[in-house]
Amino acid sequence: MEIFSFGSHLIVDCYGCAKEKLEDVLFIHDVLDALPEKIGLTRISDPHVFRSTAGGEEMTGVSGVVLVAESHISIHTFPETSHVFIDIFSHIDFNTEYASQYLSEVFQSSRHEVARTSHGIEYQPPRERALAIH
Repeated sequence: MEIFSFGSHLIVDCYGCAKEKLEDVLFIHDVLDALPEKIGLTRISDPHVFRSTAGGEEMTGVSGVVLVAESHISIHTFPETSHVFIDIFSHIDFNTEYASQYLSEVFQSSRHEVARTSHGIEYQPPRERALAIH
């Protein structure tokens, strides 16, 4: 039996970012609005972006999420420490190298770290499951 994967999960941690971008709700909205198309995913909601003040001044930032047909993209910024953390989960593969480089550039980070993983390694699409039963 062939082993399937349920797509890609990309985590991008950016450091030394431009503080003004990390504080800008409209900028985060625009990144979330444009990113799905740039990486070949299908946006199915408007971005939901808000300023978070929980946890004190150093934890204050902007958080946002956009739903894509393939799953979701989220962004969490921390302007006081010049960090942004981005999570892209998709049940299809996408160009993770381009996505991580693009995000590092738009946030003007001095460096970034990337983690990539596959989910659902044992996932079997319904059609394949039905064929295996017969």
